[in-house]
Formats: sequence, C-alpha cells, structure tokens
Amino acid sequence: MHINYWQFLKYKTSPLDNIIMVTPNEGLSKQHYNEMQESSVQCGLYAENPDDLTLYRD
Repeated sequence: MHINYWQFLKYKTSPLDNIIMVTPNEGLSKQHYNEMQESSVQCGLYAENPDDLTLYRD
C-alpha cells in the first residue's frame, strides 16, 4: 500500500487534498495507520461514532 502511495505522489498531475483508505475492520485500519506513521506519511484515523457510518437512514 505504501509503495503505491509514494508512486502515486511521484506521478500525480494535479494537487492532492486527501486520500481515503477504506478497510474491512478497525484492526486493519490501525495497522495501516501505524505503518504509514512509521513511513513518515501524514495520516489520521476516522474516529467518529460508528453508528453514524451508514448509507441507509430510517
């Protein structure tokens, strides 16, 4: 994942605001977060209420 990130930054042709990485679970999100921090990639975890993360509203 991190190699793809650095490669993307090298060849991008337009300004970049954000990249959103979606993972299937919290553990994998934390793993990517830790590894990206170790690689000096600015990043953050989305830490809002998971009950609000739905496409469907009643």
